[in-house]
Amino acid sequence: MNAFQILFFIVVSVVALALVLFLANMILGLLGFLGALTFGLLPLVLAIAGLVSCWKSTQPSNTKILWSIIIVLAPILGPLLWFFWGKKNT
Repeated sequence: MNAFQILFFIVVSVVALALVLFLANMILGLLGFLGALTFGLLPLVLAIAGLVSCWKSTQPSNTKILWSIIIVLAPILGPLLWFFWGKKNT
């Protein structure tokens, strides 16, 4: 994969993640600042860090795509799994 494809995939992943988090926040209702931080900012930062770390790793492209899907679908657990388990298998 070239740099443009990687960047494109990361941008699409972040947009999908933002939509998932937005819908989760709407479903859970207004939870105030703590709720917005917990269900908005923290998962977004974790997921972006996980995606960037994943795509900078030396794993094959198909493994990177699989981990990216996991990170986007589980924005808190996915990055934590990547940092504690997937990254060590590089």
